[in-house]
Amino acid sequence: MYLGNRRKNIRVLYPCELEYSLESETLQREKARTVDISSGGMSLYLPNQLLVGQQIRIYGNALPFSCEAAKVRWVKETSDGNYIAGLEFCFLCDNKKE
Repeated sequence: MYLGNRRKNIRVLYPCELEYSLESETLQREKARTVDISSGGMSLYLPNQLLVGQQIRIYGNALPFSCEAAKVRWVKETSDGNYIAGLEFCFLCDNKKE
């Protein structure tokens, strides 16, 4: 049964490189590539596994709007041993009760 798109915001392809760090390890920056993006979040393709619930810091100005942090909502391993993570921008996380 098809339930439709569960996302509130439309995602568009937006490939670019950015740097991020775990909220707890801001001195160690890692590189990642965006897959797609919306006003509520984005998907990242990255070599390191993130954990659901972790918050990350986003560096640089590669995104089309200002966002400094995001929360990991899901993670999947890819066939090439890398990962894709779904992130929710934290300017939205802060307004939600979990």
